[in-house]
Amino acid sequence: GWHDCPKWGMLATEQAFLEGVGRACLSTPLFTMAMTLPLLRSASVSYLVLVTLLMMVVTTLGCLRLLGIPLGAVEALALSLVMGVSVDYIIHLAYAYVHTMTRDRFHKSRAALAARTQSITAAAATTLLVVLPMLLAHMRPLRQVGAIVGLVTVISLLYAMLFFAALVMIFGPKRTRRRPK
Repeated sequence: GWHDCPKWGMLATEQAFLEGVGRACLSTPLFTMAMTLPLLRSASVSYLVLVTLLMMVVTTLGCLRLLGIPLGAVEALALSLVMGVSVDYIIHLAYAYVHTMTRDRFHKSRAALAARTQSITAAAATTLLVVLPMLLAHMRPLRQVGAIVGLVTVISLLYAMLFFAALVMIFGPKRTRRRPK
């Protein structure tokens, strides 16, 4: 038999799109780690960035499932864009950690948080304020995109400030800067 329903072609397109987004969500943390290695010059801090990003992705997908937000084409596109932007919070903290002059992990983490908390929080706050009108929209896709952007922003802020900071306090390298000769 022949399929003559016009929706049949759309199904294949949506499946291909969602598979591509799935690959992007899995490969973004790996590419981020590869790009942070030259910037941070610390494999251990880059690995901690990777662990944090993977936890962010898993938590975000779990929250979307709990909230009953299906992962359609519009939602998947919004998720992939926002995950790319949310990486910045962790990268800023990692960079500050690596370039701090103190020698022990606890003080390096505190100095990184002190140096970057205000700017990271302000960036997250502006994103959330911009998303607020989308949550009040009448169109369901706009509300879902707004919910995804808000959710990812909050999750990435919490993971950067709490989870990543705790990881570098426990597992971060003690010596991250070369000593002057």
